[in-house]
Amino acid sequence: MKRRFESLKIPHYLIALLIFLSLAILLSGFSIYHMAAKHEKIEKQSELSAIADLKVQQIENWRKERMGDAASIQNPIISRSIHEFLENPSAEHRQDILAWMISIRDAYHYENVILFDRQNKIRLSIDGKSIHVKTPYDVSAAQMISAPKIYFSGLHQSDTGPYIEQEISVPI
Repeated sequence: MKRRFESLKIPHYLIALLIFLSLAILLSGFSIYHMAAKHEKIEKQSELSAIADLKVQQIENWRKERMGDAASIQNPIISRSIHEFLENPSAEHRQDILAWMISIRDAYHYENVILFDRQNKIRLSIDGKSIHVKTPYDVSAAQMISAPKIYFSGLHQSDTGPYIEQEISVPI
């Protein structure tokens, strides 16, 4: 018994046409996929760029706010009280300055406020700990006095936990 398909003859041009159409569909699909992937990549890059721009803006605004906070600390009345305390440390001056430092910490949500003298020694700290604090950018007290401006340290990982910290030094 002969098989049915043995007698069936398919013209060669139909086989060639079928192969050609199959290749055309395959290449079209690959091309469409490639264009869609490229479009998706461009769209995602655009979104990431927009997010990065917003983050830069947020950081700039945050830094401006910290500069404003620091500038508000440079008050002549407070400055005189601090200089008097550093020259003649009395319990009364200490309590007044400590109350002012606590109000600064609470108002601006700082972790701590520390008062250094001209020799970079801690003279007063809210938390009362004698901790080692790096002066931002390795700026000495003498440099801060000769060029009185607000200094920011870089952002860094806290030694005490998974927190990001930054020190702000304000000459008074």
